[in-house]
Amino acid sequence: MFLFIFSCSSEKEENIVASFKDNTLSIEEVYKHLIPNVVDTNIFVDEYINTWLKNQVMLDKAFIYISENDMEIERKVKEYKEELLIHKYQNELVNNEFDTTISYQEVIDYYNHYTHNFILNQNILKCKLIIFEKDIPNKKEIEKKIQAKTTSELDDLLNYCQLYANIYHLNDSNWVVMSDVLQKLPENIAIKKLVRSRNKIHSFTDEEFAYYLFVKDYQIKGNQSPLSFELSKIRNLLQNKKKIQYLEKIEDELYRNALSSGKIKIYK
Repeated sequence: MFLFIFSCSSEKEENIVASFKDNTLSIEEVYKHLIPNVVDTNIFVDEYINTWLKNQVMLDKAFIYISENDMEIERKVKEYKEELLIHKYQNELVNNEFDTTISYQEVIDYYNHYTHNFILNQNILKCKLIIFEKDIPNKKEIEKKIQAKTTSELDDLLNYCQLYANIYHLNDSNWVVMSDVLQKLPENIAIKKLVRSRNKIHSFTDEEFAYYLFVKDYQIKGNQSPLSFELSKIRNLLQNKKKIQYLEKIEDELYRNALSSGKIKIYK
């Protein structure tokens, strides 16, 4: 921890939290680098100051051996600055002008064309999972409710879970990774037991809780991965592909415009 002694002579000096020779660090500069949702601001500030001071010491020693006007360093700084500027401009184009829309048909076409690439490397489930205190009453009622299908039945189930359940997952329309479900169940639950049949209720207990798992559907590792499970991945992939094509098109248009306007000259 650093002990900071602030001078009262001016507001500027009061904001200085560290210095090395003629270089100073203000609290405003530290907060510019504050990480979002940081757990402990004081720890972050102390660590930032410590890192800044170490860098200042290293820079001071480096300037003894390496010229500040070193041509290689200047070249790399120039290249890095240019890359940052281009990257920021590209981000502005993508955020403000690029159409991110990917149609469902585009996703289907890609999935069908590259079916061989979509093989499951893990087991997946469509399921409902509800975890209650072990002594929950009306257990038979739970087994009935967990099979809910209609909107009114699902609303009733949700209300019930909000009142009594410790943990619940009720969306059995989407695929989930089986290992994520197993982490919430008692230890030593055999995978084979969960993938024996579809539309089946499994119940387990341990010293504290009662677990109810309704397996609507499942797919086993090594099988063809369902389109619905790959939907988000394919959409992101196609968006990235479109983004690259869009930026290449912009780059090509700018180059051709500069060439036709005589701004570009090539000397041979």
